[in-house]
Formats: sequence, structure tokens, C-alpha cells
Amino acid sequence: QRTSPTNSDVDDFFLIRAVTLLEVFSRDCLAQLIDNGSPYAERAVDLKMDLKIDLGFVQAIQGRVITMGDMIAHSVSISTFAHVSSVFKTILGKDLVAMISPAMRKPAVWERSKAPEKIITDTASISGRLSRLFDIRNILCHEFRQEEVYDRKEIAAFLEAAEQFAAATSVTLDQLLFGDLPETIEEQIEAAKRELEDGEGLLAEVYARVDGDGDQKHSRLLIKSQRAWDAFRQAQCAFRADGARGGTAAGLLSVLEADNLTQQRIDCLRRFLPEAEDSD
Repeated sequence: QRTSPTNSDVDDFFLIRAVTLLEVFSRDCLAQLIDNGSPYAERAVDLKMDLKIDLGFVQAIQGRVITMGDMIAHSVSISTFAHVSSVFKTILGKDLVAMISPAMRKPAVWERSKAPEKIITDTASISGRLSRLFDIRNILCHEFRQEEVYDRKEIAAFLEAAEQFAAATSVTLDQLLFGDLPETIEEQIEAAKRELEDGEGLLAEVYARVDGDGDQKHSRLLIKSQRAWDAFRQAQCAFRADGARGGTAAGLLSVLEADNLTQQRIDCLRRFLPEAEDSD
């Protein structure tokens, strides 16, 4: 039983949930880094982990493709913030908090007059706050405490530190893995169009290989199928764009939908390639 009514179960929930989200976020980031390849994949061999498949993992992955990054990220221990920092230092070769400290929060498109702001407002204390947050969660979940382990006034600071850590880490890793990403909708449309062009080029190659056996009936049916798919893609893109109710965003949604459907069509046609050829 509690010795003080200062903190309620609802208060505890905020802190427990914040750590859970940080753990999930950290595992996703680790998986993304490892799946990106060298040098992060090679460094993963230095992690201390118990690589295993348990019921919880199987339930979590049902219905989706599992990568090596997923397997490794699921197997490392991150029950304390020290664990989180250690795992990222192994994979990145640098201290994570030091890396993310300069990260800037860019203003929204409609706030271009504003200057970017530093995400982490107190670099000196964020590691300490997150370490304490993890420790409190562990006490709340795993120990029968005789006294309160935190003050309700601390909750806002804990949640702020968690949000800043996640935001700064996202910005830093995106920059590290992908470089400068397009910011305006116009730039995003141009980038999406380039992705679509690459996809359509690959689709044309796969189509030609499927159509390459010289069977005229087979070729006629493939042409008919492709024409129907072209009409479907056009209608589906118009439907997706209509969700934006006009404006520049409609163009972006249309291109993104076209690219998604093109990738699906490539996967569909690949099923009709000879097995040996499809493995090229």
C-alpha cells in the first residue's frame, strides 16, 4: 500500500508509458541503423545480446517482413537509459547525447519567418533526467515501494526530456542516413517524382521480361492486364489526391500513391518470372 496519496496511479502511468515509448522508439532506430548496412551492421557484432525468438516477438512481427535489424534490436537490453546510451554508442561509434545535442527543430512550412530552434534545451541535464525516469519506471513496475519515489512536479520535466530526446534523435539519424530531406511540399513532390520515375523504369524492365517468351496469347493478355492496371492507378491516384481537397498537397498525395501502386505492380509481375531469373 502507499504511504502517501501524493501520486496517483494515473501519474505513474504517464511515466511508465513514456519509458515504454522510448524503448520502442530506440529499438526502431537501432533496427533502421543496422539495416542501413555498413558500418552499423558490422558494429552490431559487438553488442551484448541474447538473440532469441519468444512468443512476444512472434506476436509483434506477425504479418510483416522481419529484418536482421529487427532481430538484433529486439534482443538487446535497454531497461535503463545507460543501456540505451551504450547500445547506440556501439552502433554509432559516438556518444548519442553528444550527437543529438545540436539538433534543430525547423519551423513548419507556414512558419518560415521563424528561425530554427534547438530541440534539447538543457543538454547538461537530459541524460540525468532520462536515467532517473527509467529508474522510476523500474521501481514502479518491479518493486514494492514503501515510499513515493518521485514528486508530481517532476512529471512535466520527465516528459519534456523524453520528447526532446526522441525528436532530436529522429532529426539526427535522418540527417545521418538520408542527408538533407526536402522541406517544402514542392521539393517533396519533385523527390517523389524521381522515386516514381525509378519505379516506372524498373516496372518496364520486369514487364519486358514477363512478356519475353514469344507467346502471342500470353502477350495479348498481359497487355490487357497492364492497360487495366494503368486505368486503375490513374483513378486511384485521383481518389487519393481528392482527400486533400485541392492545393499543392493533392499533387504530392497523387505521386506517392502512384509510386506505391507501381511497387505493388512490380511485385505482382515478378511472380510470373522464372524462379532463377527473379533471383537476379
